[in-house]
Amino acid sequence: MTANKKSPGFDFVVKQLEADKDVDYATVRDAAAAAGFTIYPIMYGRAKAKLGLVEVAPRGSRKKARERAKQRKALHGDSFVPVIEPGSGPMESLEAVIDAMKAGDAARQRYRAALLQIREILDDVLQD
Repeated sequence: MTANKKSPGFDFVVKQLEADKDVDYATVRDAAAAAGFTIYPIMYGRAKAKLGLVEVAPRGSRKKARERAKQRKALHGDSFVPVIEPGSGPMESLEAVIDAMKAGDAARQRYRAALLQIREILDDVLQD
């Protein structure tokens, strides 16, 4: 049973997940309905978390993040821009930036050529 309350529906979900950790919610819901229990998706998710089948953020982690955000806002106001560490993303070097710009320019040229062809076709159709 659960720690604080008796919840036979939740216990049923836990037993189903213990028997087969890959069982989906619909199957568990149908089995619970056949056994006379009403379960909800939150019960399924909490049962998976209880058994360690999914990762769960530590309790209070969002509260700490909000507190840090308040502190940053107090220090820097609304103009705070997070610092991006060197080498921390796909644009690690100047060459990567240049390659991305060249790819964007090539795509722009292709789109422009296609639009010009469409314009010529429409002009021909409208003149006839």
